[in-house]
Amino acid sequence: MTKLRTINKAYDEIKARDPDTAVSRRMFRDVVRSGLIPSIARGNRSLVDVDVAESCLLNMASRKPGSIETVKQELN
Repeated sequence: MTKLRTINKAYDEIKARDPDTAVSRRMFRDVVRSGLIPSIARGNRSLVDVDVAESCLLNMASRKPGSIETVKQELN
């Protein structure tokens, strides 16, 4: 079942799963708003599936070294 949460609540759930994560709330918000993590816009809120967000973050982290420039370009 999908776990749709607001950006902040999704981040809180990811942070609870991994308290030592290096992903900040601001970075998570930026990645969601850039479209790298899919979301559903509802009014002035974005809803994120927590499991999909975590999978996307893992996918971004497993990219080859040097591809961080690609991620930065996708964020801009």
